[in-house]
Amino acid sequence: MSDQSEYQLEDSLMTQIEDLGYERITIPNEAALIANLKKQIVRANGLSQPLSTDEWKQVISHLESGTSFERAKKLRDKFNVRFDDGSSRHIQFFWPNADDNIWQLSNQIMVDHSSQNGRTSRFDVT
Repeated sequence: MSDQSEYQLEDSLMTQIEDLGYERITIPNEAALIANLKKQIVRANGLSQPLSTDEWKQVISHLESGTSFERAKKLRDKFNVRFDDGSSRHIQFFWPNADDNIWQLSNQIMVDHSSQNGRTSRFDVT
């Protein structure tokens, strides 16, 4: 067995996952992660326009509330969004059939929690 750097191992793993059909994207920080989530919710639900600030507040407030277990469960449920024009619609975060989901892959995502717990997290492959 030959020695590999962490970078080589990570890059090899990402290439293998890409070969499974995942889209490789660059997400350097939490702000980009949240922006991508918003964009992918619009894309996955076939919405005709991006979510407005008020519409997004509904979605992110829903996803951020509750325990870790409750938050994970919410990702599998539908959520009713009231749009600025007065209409409403249920959106989904994940579909029961895995083939209907959008799969993305990123690495080296930095999330700064220093204001909450004095720490910064880095996710190698996500």
